[in-house]
Amino acid sequence: MKNVFFVYLGILLCVFVSCQSKVSVPDGCETITVDLGRKDLIQKDAAFSNYSYIRLEVTDESLLGDVAKVVCDDERIYVLSMLDPTLFIFDRTGKFQSKLSKGQGPGEVIFVSDIVLYQDTLFVLDNYRSIKAYDRNGHYLGEKMRLKDPYFSMYFTPEGLYLMEPNINSRSEHNLHLLTARGEEKTYLPKNKWLKDVSITTYFTMYDRHVTWPLSDRIYQIEEGTGEVHSIYRIDFKGKWIAEQEYKEAVQSSDMCEGKMDKYAYWLKDVATIPGGVFFSFIYGKPYYVKYRNGECQLYDCLLEDFPDMETGAVGSDKDKLIYVYSPDELQEYRKEHPQSKLASLEWLGNDVESLNPVLFFIPLDE
Repeated sequence: MKNVFFVYLGILLCVFVSCQSKVSVPDGCETITVDLGRKDLIQKDAAFSNYSYIRLEVTDESLLGDVAKVVCDDERIYVLSMLDPTLFIFDRTGKFQSKLSKGQGPGEVIFVSDIVLYQDTLFVLDNYRSIKAYDRNGHYLGEKMRLKDPYFSMYFTPEGLYLMEPNINSRSEHNLHLLTARGEEKTYLPKNKWLKDVSITTYFTMYDRHVTWPLSDRIYQIEEGTGEVHSIYRIDFKGKWIAEQEYKEAVQSSDMCEGKMDKYAYWLKDVATIPGGVFFSFIYGKPYYVKYRNGECQLYDCLLEDFPDMETGAVGSDKDKLIYVYSPDELQEYRKEHPQSKLASLEWLGNDVESLNPVLFFIPLDE
């Protein structure tokens, strides 16, 4: 028996977890074929052409770097910056409002790895084990749960709390853990034995009841009512998926950082529903993007028309839009090299961009 505390619909419940259920993933899911050996199948235009953007105000307290996740409501934008990991709050125009103080006092944070807005409460995963609650203005409501094991990201549904384990807990054989409102603990996404030595720092793996894991070629969905996690798509990379490596030696994190895995596809991300299907991206030496609609797969090697290559994945969503981040310096550099691009109209890129914050780009998914 072990005691856990669980937040359900914003109300703290005390439950006792007496068993652990290991749930197998069914194989009866739809297959999406991405043939990376056919360069002629890559679309010549970009995946998207429409966008809007918000510049985040720079003050002495709001200098950001390495934006990892963005959460929005109708009045505010919540930004997780990993420069000195904490949460920043801006209004919808990008004007800075406040941030969470660093420290070990009430309401202060040590190392924020994830943020989730669920109903009227902002939940913060601090130091991998502490789930703290704040109101929408950033006022502290208290610690709602202390986890026994480290987790990197979380996701709330009416059925339970989903926790993603970043491949660093040797005691766990699964990457996804569920704490249900009934006091059960369930596990999903069995770890691949060839990829156990790859540590994952991923912040946007659960969205709109979809779940993706960078080292899995499946797209999962959380079933309404039961909370069970089932695979709904399998991406067939025609033998180029990382888990299908021919020599079957354990992959290290350094192998990916040093480009040794560039001949394999990996890091499935950015999954979102689009009209008639699903959108997602992955890495195969560089980022690629897929629109799968009505049984047809369209592959793109560029996210936005007339923009530099997007090296990172989406950091969040805002209703029917995915949010990506560009640094001002990479935008400015591209603008200099492509004076006829759309970026030429952004006059603020002609200024000293070193004093600017990263820029949020909102891309509509109905294109």
